[in-house]
Amino acid sequence: MEQVGIEAAQKKEEEWQKEVEAVRNQHAVDVVALLSATQELQRENVEILSAELVRLKSLLDILDLWNETEINAKNKLVEDLKLEIETLKEELRKQKAKLNW
Repeated sequence: MEQVGIEAAQKKEEEWQKEVEAVRNQHAVDVVALLSATQELQRENVEILSAELVRLKSLLDILDLWNETEINAKNKLVEDLKLEIETLKEELRKQKAKLNW
């Protein structure tokens, strides 16, 4: 009878060992899957950040071009106004000269 109890305990111990081994194996599989998922998320994050960097660089280039265009337009306006001022000054000199005759 005592032998039967010992054998039953050993069988139960073996069952527990198998269960522990199964849990360990599943844990190892889960760790590998988690690592793989984490790496994929990191790759996707790098792709997203790279795309955002390209987008922001493009916006900066457009802004630089727009600013340059705006500056050129303002410079042209200043030059046109200077020319108009000189033309008006010349016209004023002519009118003054006519009045002095």
